[in-house]
Amino acid sequence: MHFFRRFHGPDQPSDDDIRRYIHHQSHNIRFVAASKALGVNSGYIGWRGPGGKVRPKLVTEFLQSKDPRVRRAMFAAILKQSNAPTPEIFELAVKAVKDPAESWWVKDAALQIIGRGSADQIAPLTDMLLGYLKHEENWLRNAALTALTPVAADERCYKKVLPAIGDLVRTNQRVSVTRGLAAGIRAKIKEASPAVQKLATDTLQETFTGYAGTK
Repeated sequence: MHFFRRFHGPDQPSDDDIRRYIHHQSHNIRFVAASKALGVNSGYIGWRGPGGKVRPKLVTEFLQSKDPRVRRAMFAAILKQSNAPTPEIFELAVKAVKDPAESWWVKDAALQIIGRGSADQIAPLTDMLLGYLKHEENWLRNAALTALTPVAADERCYKKVLPAIGDLVRTNQRVSVTRGLAAGIRAKIKEASPAVQKLATDTLQETFTGYAGTK
């Protein structure tokens, strides 16, 4: 347990210490190191606490690392925070999602971070994000739904987003694809204009009455 004593003790690890452990073979150790760059102490069993200063230069360095394991660990640590991503982090998440060579594991976390952005940030990305609703991996479809939830009822793109969500749910057989997102989408629709609510009623009602998957 020397590692935890070193990272969680009164003497803070150096930047080079964090750099060393962010490349550890264990994802859990990489996550702890990434959390430390955010000024958070993180343990194996989920506990979290104040962990010293935030190191923004390290955060950016890790998000731009050549190692996808490092990029994933840093994005994952950011996802544990409740605040919205900074513009720089948001743009790095968008860059990861747009990159055809990026690891799907990294894209998963990056899509979820995009979902923490504002509608103004997400609306211009709608077409790109809609493509991920048809991805072969269900966990990436779930991440795409997360990214699209803030604009599901947005006047600028609801005519594209709601039918796409309806098609996905109508043909979906895995609860992991839509898990945890229905309430957020409903809340957006409830606050929307009558035109948005009408399309939502017409489109999403069909998801329950017109299931097109394997029966």
